[in-house]
Amino acid sequence: MELRLPGDKLSLLKQELTDFGNRKRASKKQLQSLAGKLNWASTVVHGGRVFLRRIIDSITQLQHDWHKILIKGDIMQDILWWQKFISTFNGKSLILDKYPVTSVYTDACQEGGGCHFGSDWFYAKWDADFAFTKDLHINELEALSVVSSAIRWGKTWQNKKVIVYSDNMATTVGMPSTSKVQALDIIVANFRCHTFAESTKKDLHAISKKLL
Repeated sequence: MELRLPGDKLSLLKQELTDFGNRKRASKKQLQSLAGKLNWASTVVHGGRVFLRRIIDSITQLQHDWHKILIKGDIMQDILWWQKFISTFNGKSLILDKYPVTSVYTDACQEGGGCHFGSDWFYAKWDADFAFTKDLHINELEALSVVSSAIRWGKTWQNKKVIVYSDNMATTVGMPSTSKVQALDIIVANFRCHTFAESTKKDLHAISKKLL
């Protein structure tokens, strides 16, 4: 079964995104109009709401409808993502499974990180495998483990809901509600799957012990 966006409304959304891409400023009312259309499109574009959060956050900073904000930085990046995606989107998406059918377990420390999915798993030693991580915070290393799992198994997640178990609060909060973990956001959207992060220290360590 499929979800669809009407062709005429999809064309209007493309035009509005193009207009916003050329703007230097936008009023609260204009941003609300765009956010409403993108929220509607997100019912079909799986993962689309990830790239809507910062637009909504910008709206909350404006008190009156005529107040304006500069279109730059994170807001512009989200608009550009929507522009790129919608430009090749045919308006159709498969309905995702109602219940999550796969689970991914990730963990990391200052020395390395690992992930487990189904009967497969992997481990990375940061200094040997990813030298650029030497100055990263533990929260970033935890998020990198999740991104690595998406790169490794993302093809099998297509059109599925995926639960990601992590014992790191920054990762579990950042994934479903904000765009802090940008690399993962892009991977998730490209594979048309929807991820949920759950903080499960107890379960995660139980899985880790089974791998040893």
